[in-house]
Order: sequence, then C-alpha cells, then structure tokens
Amino acid sequence: MKRPFATSLCSALLCLAVSTPAPGDQVFRAGFVPVSPAAQLAGRFTPLLDHLSTKTGQQFDFVTAPGFAVFMERTARGEYDLIWVPPHFARQANLETGYEPLAAGGKKVVGVFLARRNGPGDPRNIRNKTLALVDPQALVSILVLSFLENEGLRADRDYRVRYFQSHPSAIEAVRRGAADLAGVSDVHAEQERSAGRADLVEIARTMEAPGLVFLTHPRVPEPTRRRIRSALLSMGKSPEGKNALERAKMGLLVPISASDLKKMDEILLRMKTSPGR
Repeated sequence: MKRPFATSLCSALLCLAVSTPAPGDQVFRAGFVPVSPAAQLAGRFTPLLDHLSTKTGQQFDFVTAPGFAVFMERTARGEYDLIWVPPHFARQANLETGYEPLAAGGKKVVGVFLARRNGPGDPRNIRNKTLALVDPQALVSILVLSFLENEGLRADRDYRVRYFQSHPSAIEAVRRGAADLAGVSDVHAEQERSAGRADLVEIARTMEAPGLVFLTHPRVPEPTRRRIRSALLSMGKSPEGKNALERAKMGLLVPISASDLKKMDEILLRMKTSPGR
C-alpha cells in the first residue's frame, strides 16, 4: 500500500514530523542534519523524499533536531533509519553505529566568508573582531577555522567566535552588527544573492570538502538498502528526480563507500578539538 508523504509546517518547526501510517505500513524516519531552520530544511527535502518513496515503495517521515549535538546523539542511539549528514558526521556514524553509506552529493561543500560592504575586506583582517559561525561541529565551521589557522590566526587568541543556531542566523548577525564576518556554506551565500540582498559581500572561500552523504542504519534490510541506493543514484535520470535534486540544492548523487569516508578522519579529529566544543 502506498501512502503519499506529507510534512506539515507545524511538525517541521517542532522537529517531529510524525505521521500515522496505515496498518501494516513501515515508516522510516529520515533524519536531516539541522543546517537550516526546520521549516526551510523540510521544504528543501520533502520533494526528494516524495520521489524516493515513489521509486522504492518505502514510506519516509522527515525528522530533524534542534542542534548538531542532539542530532548526532539521536543518530548514535539509532533513532533514524536514513540520515543525510556531512561527510565527517557520516564517518562518525559509520564507525560508532554502523550506518552504511549509500550516496553522496556531487556538489562539494565550501565555506564562504561574508562581511558588510564597509567591513573587513579580507578574512586576514579579522584580528580583534568577531566571527559568526554555526555549530562548532559543522563541517563549514571546521573549514572556516582551518582556513584562518593556515593564515596564522587562532580563535580566542586573535579573534572572537560566536556560534549561532543556523547559517541564516549567522548571516543576520553580520547584517545587524553583532559580528564582523560570517563563515557559512556556499548554498546559503547563494541564497543571499538570489534574494537580491547586496549589503553583504563575499570576501573569500575555503577549500572544498566532499558533498553530504545519505546513509542507512544497519537494521535496514539489505534488499531495502539496495532499493534506496539505486533510487538515489538514478534520481537525476528523470525530470521529477532532477527537480527534487534541484530543490534540495544537491547536484547529482554519486556512489560512496565506507572506505571513501576514511578521508574524513582528519576533519573528524579537527571537529573534536574545535573552539566552543
């Protein structure tokens, strides 16, 4: 029996997204790392889950969490059947809980420095200023801090760091003068440009990191896992799939294995020593 996927705005805002399946249906909890407010995140990924449900016959409920730490705690407890996470979180989930990688976004993750037009014109001018970041465990935060460390600049010694709940809130902190620069993802920087906001400017970019990863919990049966992987990797072959990927701002999905995630060990180590953790 196929039940259409639906996510209400109220449930997204409460990070619950609980729906009632028909008798006999099994609903998979699809956990999405909270890189944006819940309602925005649900808007990005509801079409993808709809398409995935159509192709696999599997039902999915959108779920997120109020922060990165809570999300990873729930992941470690096995509360999610399917997760979408940055590659360093994927490595951690694979090592600690046995989550199996299925596919990764072909679009790389890049950190972008944003500043006011009359603000620092270069991140190296950050001395004695304030940098707005999202959670210290976030991949973009690690990339931004690493960029500055490579320039000989260290948090808490040369500049201050303020952490915010989301990329948009970090951007707004710069806009209202609560911070001098923001280090956010290129996706959120592009959203600023698309919205026609010209008061903030991009002043630098970090190195690239692999795209975000879909993984399944080890309790998911292998035949189901194969169907989900196949549906993800073939998503770009149909107009509906392409539209879902475009809404998710992901680019085409590519195969990824547990051995591929070993490259994230250095990033994982940096995460555990990040300021504010």
